[in-house]
Amino acid sequence: MKLIFVDVEGKGPAPTLNNSDKFEWGAVEYVSRKTFHRIGATLENLRMFDKWLAQFGREVKFISDNPAYDWQFINYYFHLFLKRNPFGHSARRIGDFYAGLVGDFRASSKWKKLRVTTHDHHPVNDAMGNVEAFKRMMDGERVDKKPGGKILDTHDFMWHIVRIEHSGEDAKTTVDESIAAVRDSHHALRERVK
Repeated sequence: MKLIFVDVEGKGPAPTLNNSDKFEWGAVEYVSRKTFHRIGATLENLRMFDKWLAQFGREVKFISDNPAYDWQFINYYFHLFLKRNPFGHSARRIGDFYAGLVGDFRASSKWKKLRVTTHDHHPVNDAMGNVEAFKRMMDGERVDKKPGGKILDTHDFMWHIVRIEHSGEDAKTTVDESIAAVRDSHHALRERVK
């Protein structure tokens, strides 16, 4: 499975209300950081995108900061021109992944502080920033809830959780067990992504 981070700069609120000549999108593959960029929803551009995706194998996963928006355009244009979508029928939202990691549904936008490349609405830059943030999440970084957006490593994050939920002698054992479980799950996910 290869993770493909996609960003769309649509020129309208939906594919059928879009200026297809000015429609712009970019994609970045998670491991290799290979990029793709096109302007214009045309048969040739969608064929080129399909060919670019094919280099990563049959199982590519669509990842976005807002798949409710980005996905609809890519899905529509693939079906319009190629009668199929190489991503299949689903997409993944980075914010939901992050909210699950930190156990706080309201934290779905905080991950954006982990971006390195500036989010400037150029689709390749935006997708690259999302890849970088996701990599930092996979490496155990989290955005602290304190003002200033301090980044916590996995150990500090787990201590923060345990400090709230536990007290006494069992806290050290609980945090060590929790950290081991988190690291095991991160390692397993990294192996599946490779």
